[in-house]
Amino acid sequence: MGYLSDQTQQRLAWLATGTAATLLLTGGAMVLNNPQMGSQEAITAAYNTGKLRQSYVVPQGQTGRLAGYFLAALGIPVGIVGALLADTQPRSIAPTPVPKDDGNGHLVITSEDLEAELQSRIQDLLYGNDWLRACLRSHAVILCGDMGSGKTTIAAAIALLRQLLWGWETIVLDPHADDNLETWMNGKVFGSEKLASTMPDYQIADAWNRYRKRSDSPRTIVLDEFSSWGSGGDKTALGAITADVVKHGTADARKFQHYPIYLVHGEENGMMGGTHINSGWQRKLKDKAIGIRLVADYDDWGQPRFTGKAEFKPAGKAWEDANFQPFAIPALLKPGRLKQQLGASLEWLGIGIDQDPLGESLLDPKVKAAVDDLVADFNSPEFIERLEHLAAGPVVGHPIEGTESSEPTIDWNRLEEMPHANSLVAYLKRKKMIEVDPRKVQQNWGRHKGLKADDIQSLLDHLGTIGLGHWLTTEPGATQIWRLRVSPDHLPES
Repeated sequence: MGYLSDQTQQRLAWLATGTAATLLLTGGAMVLNNPQMGSQEAITAAYNTGKLRQSYVVPQGQTGRLAGYFLAALGIPVGIVGALLADTQPRSIAPTPVPKDDGNGHLVITSEDLEAELQSRIQDLLYGNDWLRACLRSHAVILCGDMGSGKTTIAAAIALLRQLLWGWETIVLDPHADDNLETWMNGKVFGSEKLASTMPDYQIADAWNRYRKRSDSPRTIVLDEFSSWGSGGDKTALGAITADVVKHGTADARKFQHYPIYLVHGEENGMMGGTHINSGWQRKLKDKAIGIRLVADYDDWGQPRFTGKAEFKPAGKAWEDANFQPFAIPALLKPGRLKQQLGASLEWLGIGIDQDPLGESLLDPKVKAAVDDLVADFNSPEFIERLEHLAAGPVVGHPIEGTESSEPTIDWNRLEEMPHANSLVAYLKRKKMIEVDPRKVQQNWGRHKGLKADDIQSLLDHLGTIGLGHWLTTEPGATQIWRLRVSPDHLPES
């Protein structure tokens, strides 16, 4: 039996149906044309015989009639073949629920309606894929194939469909999780350095010891890259648990309501967790589990690519070539297709991978990068200086025209208690000065008034007592700078 992709099967179905229709029409036409009454001579002879009230024998073409019957009969089985080949795969499982009146005159789509529609679409998918229906209910599934053959894609689809249909929990143990975060669609993913601070191997070992216990409800456990777990023997974090993982699939999984999915690169001994695993356990697991062999192809540059070709072994059958039957994976399960069709629905239902599987309250990498940038800005000398200025008193009004300023309470009535104070305020307004150096003010304004630097400093002290400004620097020997607490635009004219 060969592989039939969705497209090839559809073309064959149309070809068989068209051939059957042609045979039926041609055969029927040949049968109807016999007896042969189409010639002028036959019609004249029948007319003359009728006038004489004599019997007339219609000329027969037995060969044509028999050929017509044969073609019509042949068209029936060909039509049956076309019907059997008719494409049973749905083109899409994206739900399209009908909005309902919520009783307040509003048309709404509830999560219950969306889930029901999704489950109906999934049942349509399962109807044409017996292998997938068997995988969903099997207590152990082994996906075997080279890199790029689609193991992770199929495992992610099985885990997601189980949750959508029955609400099963999903635990993903993936040493290369950071490379597959876009593929996994639900559950807790362990083995990612983006989602947790612990090293991947230790994440997985700890998660296995936690989740291998008996469950109150069914749980999918995906074991990705399982062939490499025991590559370092039983002294590594993953190698130390592989024996238990293999035995669990053969004995405890059913009792504990666990449904493990093993992803391996090969079939020989050692690929099921490492060479240190008892070969009898490995063989028992392979025979007990559903087996899926995935066939990869490679382009001209040696890069693997998904072909959609696979072979299926039922659970309980020996892992032998005779027990594997070829099938084609439907187009809906090609890499990225399921997520593309169901992405919006999953977001609506709140289904996705747990962004913090270890409960560490880690930020999303993009958010963390943004926070780091903000912290760097907050730690800059310029920002710290600005905070110190704000702490010293009310902020100066924003210099942008049209914006409101945050004004402090100023006792303008006391402005005239000191000579030249009113004139100095008018000067600051005219020059739009916010930070004031007493020496420069003395040189540019005070000398025309006969004032010295100490006089300018006394004037600024007085302006500070009425709430108009404050000194930024008070250290001995430092340049004395005085700052307004309001925008110069908000100062009185005189």
